[in-house]
Amino acid sequence: MIYIPNLSTNPYFNLALEEYVLTAFSKDEDYVLLWQNSPSIIVGAGQNTVEEINLEFVRQNKIHVIRRLSGGGAVYHDFGNLNFTFIVNRGRYRAFDFKVFTRPVIQAMHKIGVSSVFDSRNDLSINGRKFSGNAQYVKKNRLLHHGTLLVNSKLENLESALRISAAKINSKGIKSVRSRVTNISDYLDEPLPVAQFRDRLLSCLVDDNQSMQKYHLTPYDVFMVSRIMRDRYLRWDWNFGSFSEFNIRRIHRFEKGSVDISVGTFGGRIERCKLYGDFFGFGPIRELEQKLIGHRYDRSELKDVLGLIDINYYINGIGEDELLDLLAK
Repeated sequence: MIYIPNLSTNPYFNLALEEYVLTAFSKDEDYVLLWQNSPSIIVGAGQNTVEEINLEFVRQNKIHVIRRLSGGGAVYHDFGNLNFTFIVNRGRYRAFDFKVFTRPVIQAMHKIGVSSVFDSRNDLSINGRKFSGNAQYVKKNRLLHHGTLLVNSKLENLESALRISAAKINSKGIKSVRSRVTNISDYLDEPLPVAQFRDRLLSCLVDDNQSMQKYHLTPYDVFMVSRIMRDRYLRWDWNFGSFSEFNIRRIHRFEKGSVDISVGTFGGRIERCKLYGDFFGFGPIRELEQKLIGHRYDRSELKDVLGLIDINYYINGIGEDELLDLLAK
């Protein structure tokens, strides 16, 4: 495994760096990054940005909003949060198996005297309260896993900046955003600087990978990352997108994640289609949307269409009949 130090706190650069390592670095090596962002909201690939954020609070507090490549839900980052990224060969790992990548975090927590567990589909928690959310993205034979770690984050800003749906809160049996998240430092006798926790986590990674090497970004690497940042992550249409009018909208929270589908019809046929949610999947959700456009908004025809599509490729853990029921009741 190769460790890539990254002291940048520019969220646009940091997401571009993940993509650059994923696509341009050796496919025979595994990589790990530990990094921080200035205050920002990182939106899941399949989410409707404007419905995930408190736009007024975000603007007033100059919080960056960026869409990532991976699925899952929106997360808040600040200087009290540490992020970790693994980029590995997919063949050695099962996609959406989050436990293997969160094990070093649990070990690092144990070293500082805090007991934590893998909870739910992609979270780590202490006493039932989440301190880490994780997501994955698959591109050909490469897998990117990244996660957040609330070390000493401003939870009041997290609560104000994000809009968590009532369905998600109710499904977890909790009353508010603040009641479902916690900082690692809250369980320590003394506050823990993020840099110190980063060193503990890196130590655990070294213990697991005695031959770990270090790679420092070159000027050329920085140039290429900056180009990706400019071409994707700084673009409004990537981070927010354009929103058309739709005349049919349905939302449902499945076991594997929420799905929010909006359909615009004309002359009885699907003219526009958007799928949002905090689900995970292998393929870009835009492909699935395009496969539905042009067909009659008729349950029988849509059943035939979905029968030719591997739904799990786009929305992991959700079956053809479940999507059909949501699309055309």
